[in-house]
Amino acid sequence: LVFKGANCHAGDGIGVCLSGYSFLAAVTGAFVLHMVVHTIVLTHVVPRISPSSTSSSQTPYAEVAEQSPCSWFSSNPVHCLRSKYVYKHSPPCDFYVAGKAHTLRRNPEIGCYFTATKEEAEDYTNTSSPLATVKEEP
Repeated sequence: LVFKGANCHAGDGIGVCLSGYSFLAAVTGAFVLHMVVHTIVLTHVVPRISPSSTSSSQTPYAEVAEQSPCSWFSSNPVHCLRSKYVYKHSPPCDFYVAGKAHTLRRNPEIGCYFTATKEEAEDYTNTSSPLATVKEEP
C-alpha cells in the first residue's frame, strides 16, 4: 500500500499521494511495523502451535558415537583433513562414506569412537537357478 501512494496520479481515487521524504518515512515506518509484527508472531504464536521437545537425552556423546559412524567429526571433510595434516593425529579422523564405515578408525582423544569390522561378502557359487528344477518335455 505504501508503494501505491508513491505511484499515484490525480484522479486515481487514492486519498494519499506520497513523494520525497514523506514517502521515505512511510516506507521506513512500514518496514519497522512489519518487523515488530513478525517478531511478535515468532516469539508468541509459533511456540504455542509448535510441539515442544523438553526431553533431552542424558546419554554421553561417547556412547552414541560408538553406535553411529556418521558424526560431525567424520562427516566434515575439512575437519578430517585438518586432523591429518595440521594436527597430525594418529590415527586421524577418517571421512565417513556410506557403506565404508568399516574403514573408520577409533581415536577417542579426538572424538572418533566408532569402530566396525568388514562384513563378509555373500557367496553366490552354490546357488541354484529356479529353472534347473523345471523339466523340459521331449
